Amino acid sequence: MKILLTGCSGRLGTAILNEAARFGQEHDLTLEFVGLDMKESTFTQLEFHQGSFTEAALIEKILPGCDAVIHTAAYHNGFMATHTPTEFVEVNAGGLTTLLEACLKHHVRRFVFSSTMEILVGKDWAASGMQRLDELCPPHPQTIYSQSKLQCESLGQYYAARKGIEFLALRYQNIDPPGASPLGLLARGVTAADAARANLLGLIAPDISYEMMLIGPATPLQNMDMVKAQSDHVSVLETYWPGAIKVLSANNLTPHPRDFWPAVSIDRARRVLGWQPEVTFESWLREHSWS
Repeated sequence: MKILLTGCSGRLGTAILNEAARFGQEHDLTLEFVGLDMKESTFTQLEFHQGSFTEAALIEKILPGCDAVIHTAAYHNGFMATHTPTEFVEVNAGGLTTLLEACLKHHVRRFVFSSTMEILVGKDWAASGMQRLDELCPPHPQTIYSQSKLQCESLGQYYAARKGIEFLALRYQNIDPPGASPLGLLARGVTAADAARANLLGLIAPDISYEMMLIGPATPLQNMDMVKAQSDHVSVLETYWPGAIKVLSANNLTPHPRDFWPAVSIDRARRVLGWQPEVTFESWLREHSWS
């Protein structure tokens, strides 16, 4: 299977390339990547092209022969100070349209799109309130970044319904860098490797037309737990992971009330992709002598 990977030099793109060999072995697949990024890639085992996914002539050159697209590149929050709202929409939504039109021309049907949980939680993570979120929750975009991602999801839905593109939108919680606090795994984050596996599973999931799903930590936390943790996080932790406080203290980690919300349901990703994170708060505890 040959895949066009945009944003191949970013954190997620690099993680996808690093996970591909193991994934291919597990699923008896040979994965070949055509990488596209504005920055040079340090990954040697791919056909790399420097440029933007908005460049129609470049896409026309590198897409033929591909079987699928994993699209991770975009203007994100880091561009908010330097780029206008018009530029965000032109690049994120306009560039996606350029890609999808090229996919139609060259008969590339499977398209895995990187969206964001900011559509639900906003830039300050508070837009949806203190609740366990799922795919039925209404959007609350607070910035042109999350609004442009919502527009991209809508474009994907249109191309799936009217043009036959198999479009999968993944809304990520935080993609935590290596060495991040394990407290992020309570409600707010996943590792780059786990987010990468969701993308790779998206390549082979059967019976996709349009799908949107949340990619976050595997957490048992419910609405009542999030509220209770604001005043008594110890009892919440001890309910689900007895002895966790002792392990955290031994590692100089102190939970903050915000670590417990907003939590998400990953049930849809489990059903559609067969995905769940390999690295969890509980797995971290077990690696640090918890039982």
